[in-house]
Amino acid sequence: MYSPMLDVQTAPTSASLVQGACYDICPPVHEKHEAEFNPLHMNWVLVNDTTNNPRAQIRWVVEG
Repeated sequence: MYSPMLDVQTAPTSASLVQGACYDICPPVHEKHEAEFNPLHMNWVLVNDTTNNPRAQIRWVVEG
C-alpha cells in the first residue's frame, strides 16, 4: 500500500520577512554616536520694509 507523508512547513511571518529585507538593505551598525548640542538663540534686529520704515524682526542663531 501507498502511505503518503505529509510534510508541514511553517510559513514565514510578515515580521520576519520585513526584518530580513531591512537587514539586506541596511545592515545594523554597532557604533557609538554622540549627538552634538548647539544652543539656539533668538536675536531681534531692525530691518527696513519696502516703505523704508524700521521693523523689528526675529533672527534665530545657532552657535557652533
